[in-house]
Amino acid sequence: YYSAKAYKAEEPQKALTQFRAIIDTASDAEWRLKALKQSMKLYNQLGAHDQLLQTYREFLDVSKQVNRNQAEQSLNKIIAFYGRNPSQEFLTKFYDLTLASLLENGTITNERLWTKINLGNAQLLTDAGDFNAATKLLDLVTAVLAASTLSSSSTYPLEVIAGKIQIHSAASNFGELRKLHKQASKLSYSALTLSNPLIMATLSECAGKTLSLYKKYDKAAEHFFTAFKNYDEIGHAQRGAVLRYLIITTLLSPKGLEINPFQSNEVRPFAVLSQFRAWAELAACYQACDAQRFNAVFPELERSADPFMLLILPELAEKIRELVVINLLSVFETCKLAYLAGHLAISLSQIESIVVRLINNGKLLGVKLDLVQGIV
Repeated sequence: YYSAKAYKAEEPQKALTQFRAIIDTASDAEWRLKALKQSMKLYNQLGAHDQLLQTYREFLDVSKQVNRNQAEQSLNKIIAFYGRNPSQEFLTKFYDLTLASLLENGTITNERLWTKINLGNAQLLTDAGDFNAATKLLDLVTAVLAASTLSSSSTYPLEVIAGKIQIHSAASNFGELRKLHKQASKLSYSALTLSNPLIMATLSECAGKTLSLYKKYDKAAEHFFTAFKNYDEIGHAQRGAVLRYLIITTLLSPKGLEINPFQSNEVRPFAVLSQFRAWAELAACYQACDAQRFNAVFPELERSADPFMLLILPELAEKIRELVVINLLSVFETCKLAYLAGHLAISLSQIESIVVRLINNGKLLGVKLDLVQGIV
């Protein structure tokens, strides 16, 4: 075994031949298991995934001949390592082999590993856009958890919720996101959950979206910031979308005119990236109450917005119009509605609605609207 390990770096094929001799002839299952693990590593380095999977099949058979704790520890390490493989085809086969080994006469022999593998499978299906299959699998995991002790002693229930959140976020099903947010808020976040960036990011993003729908933008921004940091930590593609959510909700929050969305150390480097320059400009002209600059950049961002952003972006446009109207009417004793409409590049009916709303909300004290003369 140690002779074979010595050949791994310089002569991998010779090492594989010697490991195979151990696998085929050794009477001690532990040595065969070690040789199989080393062979898998070599096949992985060589990019020989078919041989890797065949060797893994042998590993699963031999693992049943050693101490259960030892086998589970080895299998956990293997799942953690090979589960990072970028090939969905490879991972599907890898997970299928593992699941088959965890069933005996239709009974799950190791619920913890079975759950972990199926959560990984559900993630693959979600990434592939097969939301129906992913949902069915997550429902199956939920049923198994309900009948086991794992539901009260692990992060798996939160992982299931996080998986469903990803599905409903992708489908823009905001009603289901609200329900999932409530479910997640009832569960305690263990230290293990807090140490898992993807789970924390997913749960925090859901919380931010739900709070945004209730117009609690200051709290929503806090959750989006947490989600962004966790997505950024693992280099997840969703960090870009969440950063945009963070920018919008920060501006819509009560202190939106004071807080620069790009002021934190984590976010500042993104302000100079090409895909975020327009967003930095949006924040700058919003906080300066510059309607003309805002109108120049806003349509472009609206066209590229996802369904969630389209729910809250119009409110940002309305808010800057209100701010501009308040500022202008604090300067002029009398002002034509046509002038305000032209300044904001909106219709007369729109400016009338804004002025009426501001008067009714007590934001334009002592101001009167004369629709006949078209002045305020």
